[in-house]
Order: sequence, then structure tokens, then C-alpha cells
Amino acid sequence: MQRFPWSRDILGEASHADEVDHDLLMKLLMGGGKKKAAAKCKEGDLVECDLCVGTVKAIVRDGAAYVLEKQDKTGFLVMPSASCEKFVDYPARCTKLIDMCTSVCFNYVRRGLFERDKLMVSSLFVMTLQIADAKLKSEYMMTLLEGRGEPGEPAPEGVASWLPELVWPKVRALQKDQKQVPLFANLMQAIEEDPAAWDAWYNSPQPEQTPPPGGDALSTFEVVMLLGAMRGDRVTMGMQKYISECYGDNYVFQPPFDMRQAYTESTASTPMFFVLFPGVDPTVWIEEIGEKFGFTTAKNNFINISMGQGQEAPAEAMIEKMAPRRRPARRPSTPPRRTRSERRRRGAPLVRGSESSPPRTQRRPRRAAGSCSRTCTSCRAGSRGWSGSSRSAASTRTRTSAAT
Repeated sequence: MQRFPWSRDILGEASHADEVDHDLLMKLLMGGGKKKAAAKCKEGDLVECDLCVGTVKAIVRDGAAYVLEKQDKTGFLVMPSASCEKFVDYPARCTKLIDMCTSVCFNYVRRGLFERDKLMVSSLFVMTLQIADAKLKSEYMMTLLEGRGEPGEPAPEGVASWLPELVWPKVRALQKDQKQVPLFANLMQAIEEDPAAWDAWYNSPQPEQTPPPGGDALSTFEVVMLLGAMRGDRVTMGMQKYISECYGDNYVFQPPFDMRQAYTESTASTPMFFVLFPGVDPTVWIEEIGEKFGFTTAKNNFINISMGQGQEAPAEAMIEKMAPRRRPARRPSTPPRRTRSERRRRGAPLVRGSESSPPRTQRRPRRAAGSCSRTCTSCRAGSRGWSGSSRSAASTRTRTSAAT
């Protein structure tokens, strides 16, 4: 724009047209709206500017401008480096963070599960997430979990020869519950019309790996529902395939227990409990971790106690012995408080509640005669009109008056 002023005139005339993207036009006229200090980029970096997202192909004018190739490979642009910054794909980053949080939560839960329960927990885990993401219908999950049968007429002769009697009611229930699926809407009729093909699929060793007759458009979970109705023994393998397609093999085939990884996620204030069964002893794993950090039986800082009846007290005593004791932090020393007599002697104010008493050197003024609330001799004498000022004189006049 600065090098060819005539292009500004062309764009200025275009601004008066009826149909024009004024936002894009202002970006072209201003040469990019980003004026903040951006990090330096190198060739091959994916950057974004006000006009496009592209790859840096060359750096020109001593780093003041970049030659960008558009991400859709439709052309090149020369943009000031100040208006470009490294591109961050925020949707992809959020997806990656969500997947990482999901993996951490699942790994934290699966360590406390028996091997036979892991697939059940991971299946519920994945189905719940898929329903929350609107990738799976909740009706599908209920159909799979219920596995109900619909009573009715028995299977025809051509089907009853190879299909067990208890399977046909489940086929009827699947057809009734999932009419929105094209194959399931007329499932019983399809089986009756082509019993040989369905017989081959039903008796195949791995029916979850091949689509049923006429079911090429079925999704993996729809095949799992069909397995739940006809081949209940292969539902486990079908769910493994479904979970692997959704979240990967790590949710199906978990790695063996890693003591070091568990140690990094634990804290000193949280004990670790191992649910043992015959043939498993975690003592060797714990000794290896202890040896790595310098805790061994030879150094007398690693104790192995076989817990049983009567071993609670020795274990508690050993914990108390091994636990490091920290001395409480000492408070800063404060000068001792002075007594009341010392404060009076030094002329310090006497604190009574929130008010301060005057020093001892300051005397309170003497009250006038008769104004004191106390019934002392001097006040009574003043109220009777006597002019005596001393206590002894008042006492003498009192005794004289009594004698009279």
C-alpha cells in the first residue's frame, strides 16, 4: 500500500460500491490491525494475520515482512511481521486437553479395579461421554443394557433349525425398539428371506468383524446391539472394537501396573493400599522405589511389617518413630510487661479499658464542699454552713455540737 499509492485509490473507489466487505476493505487499507509486539517467526511456521492463516515461506526486509502462503494453497501474501503471530488452533487444543483429562481420570480409576471389571467400567465410561457429546443415542445404550425379549410367535422352520429358541424373542424386541434403523425395522423379515446368509453370519467365529447381511451401513454400536440380541457371547469383543474406535486401544488394553507412576501421583500424607490376591506381592516394587531414594533395610530407614493380628500397635509405634518431628517455630521475644506500680512510678498512663488515666504527677482538682457524692465529714460540715476547711477542725466542731 505504501509502495503503490494507486492501489489505495482503487480500493477507495471500491468502498463506494453497493456490495463490498467493508471489514476486509478496512484491513486492506490499514495494512493489518494488529500492532502488538509479536514473537519472531521463522520459515515454515504457521502464522495468522488479519487476512488469512498461512505458512511463512520467506522473511524479507530484514524481518519487517513475511511472505505467506495461504493455508488453502490459493496464493501468496506479503504481510508486515508486526501484524502476524503464531497460529494456535484453539479447537484442536481444547480437544487435546479434554482427551488428556479423560485419560488421566480413567487411569486413576482403573488402577483400583480387578481385571474382569475394567471393560465394564470403560464401556460405561465411553458410552456416557459419547452420549454427552451427542455422538451416541441414549436409546441405544438402554437397548444394549436391557437385552429384553418380546414374546410372540416362534421362529419359522427355516430359521429355527439354526437359531436358538430364546434368540428369536430378542430379535423381535430389537425390531420393535429400533425401528429408526433401516435394517432393524424389518429384521425378522430379512432373516426369513435369506436364512442361509444369516446362518453363515451367526455361526461365524468373529461376527463383530464382518457386517451382517444387508448391514453395510450399520455403525459399530448398532452391530453391537445386534450381537446383544443374537450373539451375546461376542458383545465383549464388539465393545472392545467400539471403544478402540472412539478413544483408542489404551481404554481396552491397559498397561500393567507401574509402581513408579503411582508413586509420582501419591503424597506423603496419603497412604497407598494394595488389594492383593494369590501370586502378587508388591514388596519388591516398594523396595525398588525405596532403594532409588535411599531408603533400605540396611540403613535402618525402611521397615517391612507384615500386618496381622496384634501388629497394629508395633506399626503405629514405628510410624511415630520414623516420622520426622519438627520443632514449633519460636515466637519473637517480647519485653515483659511492667506492673501497675512501675508504670505509676515512671509516670506512664494507666490503661483502664479504652481510656487512659492521667499520670500520678497530675492531681485532680478538689471538689467543692457539698458537691461530693460521698458522705464524708468535710462535705457534711460544708452543707451545715461551717467554714472549717480541714478535717480536724470539722471533727472538733462536730464533737462540740454533740456536747452542747
